[in-house]
Amino acid sequence: MRTGDAISGVDTTRGFIPTRSVIAAAGPWTISLFKDIGVKLPVLARRTQACVTTPIPHCIDQFIRSGSIWLNQTLAGNVMVGGGGPWESVGFDKECSLPTLQRFARRIQQVVPAVKNARLLRGWSGCLDLTPDFQVIVDKVREIEGLVVAVGTSGHGFGIGPAIGQICAELATGRKPSLPIEGLSLYRFPPDFDFDSTYKATPEPL
Repeated sequence: MRTGDAISGVDTTRGFIPTRSVIAAAGPWTISLFKDIGVKLPVLARRTQACVTTPIPHCIDQFIRSGSIWLNQTLAGNVMVGGGGPWESVGFDKECSLPTLQRFARRIQQVVPAVKNARLLRGWSGCLDLTPDFQVIVDKVREIEGLVVAVGTSGHGFGIGPAIGQICAELATGRKPSLPIEGLSLYRFPPDFDFDSTYKATPEPL
């Protein structure tokens, strides 16, 4: 909640919590939160999907990324495959789609032919928060004093989460960031940049 141009607290299901600092880090749903306070983020929500096969003999030692897919094999022998691209729906749709699962099946056979006869066990999907350059935004929001945002991890939030958390804590408590974040500014894109209209839905060639 804001009072004028400054944070005054957070309204929760357990009541109002007064505070002068808030860290907004709700993944793709940060977009909706910022719309409510009149600040547009250069971020899109896009569906991403994954699936897992039935167990097969060991054939993958590493975590592999090839083009738009990633894959690895569990100790039990299941092969996990996932990924996404601009052909996926923009928004908060979390339904699994058959065309994407078929894409995974074709691509994985090209990357690891030994997986050819594996059967699909199950699939699932979620949403990613994407920036135009696929780099995270972590910054103070100039329009609202006391508001810090961390959004747009673009699929690599688990890896950079600890460092981003430390930076957010430093920004929210008035300390200088212990890591350089100039390139991660919320304001690094032109004010009139229209992410929606420049987003291209061009599938990766198979």
